[in-house]
Amino acid sequence: MRYMKKNQKNKEIEEISTYNTFKVFEDIYRDEGEKEDYWQIKAPAKKRGMGAASRFLIFVFILSVLGLGIYPVLAYFLKTPYPLVVVAEDNLAPVVEKNDLVLVRGLVDKTEIEPNDLVVYASDLTDNSNLLVQKVVDINREKGLLMVKGEAAESAGEAVEMKQVMGKVVGDEKPFRVPFMGQLIGYLAGK
Repeated sequence: MRYMKKNQKNKEIEEISTYNTFKVFEDIYRDEGEKEDYWQIKAPAKKRGMGAASRFLIFVFILSVLGLGIYPVLAYFLKTPYPLVVVAEDNLAPVVEKNDLVLVRGLVDKTEIEPNDLVVYASDLTDNSNLLVQKVVDINREKGLLMVKGEAAESAGEAVEMKQVMGKVVGDEKPFRVPFMGQLIGYLAGK
């Protein structure tokens, strides 16, 4: 019995050692052998890739999807309809420069406003499209008024109603800002 198992094992080894891969390959591809020399190695054909224009369009599409998707997410988490505001005036230099993009956090309670905070407020209650960024100088909570002013010495103070305030700039000591983003946005918008 032992001899039989050993003999069978030797036959399997012999069959494997005489296995002719070229013969198997020839049997499989015999019909194609007449058409071309199948044993010759050929360079793979180059696949035509995307052109620069199509790559650019895909990049712009991804950028716009991310850009349009980030704004609502920021608005939700920061609790304001205006989470990103471009500073239009140069009166807050050197803290915030003109054309800087600032991150704005909405106010749940108007008592969160303290002197020296940077606030974003609507210049007119009927139209929120003209948003301004100013520094709070004084607060009159009884009348519901804020006195805001820029950092520049020549900037005049202005009284603003609490209901005009849309939010506070994120960052107490140093506000969160992206320099010159307003210029880029203006250029892309064609303004």
